[in-house]
Amino acid sequence: MEPRPPCRAHRLNQENIRQSTREARTNQKKKLGYSFTVLGCTH
Repeated sequence: MEPRPPCRAHRLNQENIRQSTREARTNQKKKLGYSFTVLGCTH
């Protein structure tokens, strides 16, 4: 099975993950948002 190209939502999720990771360094609440972002990605 060859991997499908990431959909638009998946790319947006990747952006959110990167941003949330940066914010999580100074804000613990953002870490929860980061976890939900990862779980929310269906790919």
